[in-house]
Amino acid sequence: DKIKAPLKKSNGGKLPQVMTFQNYANLLLEDERYDDAVKVCEKAIKFGLDDKTQTGFEGRIERIQAKQKKTN
Repeated sequence: DKIKAPLKKSNGGKLPQVMTFQNYANLLLEDERYDDAVKVCEKAIKFGLDDKTQTGFEGRIERIQAKQKKTN
């Protein structure tokens, strides 16, 4: 939250792609921390970030939840 405004300002009014969200969500998924992975994706959506995939973070959330259902 603290760096959102300066990042936008230095990037012409738009947030740059921040791979940390994708990477962290993937790490949490590997550790089967599904709810935490979803929260990371939701935070990225809140910031207006795009993960540069066809379905975005919304699709990533759906895939995480589908995997969670398979393991339960």
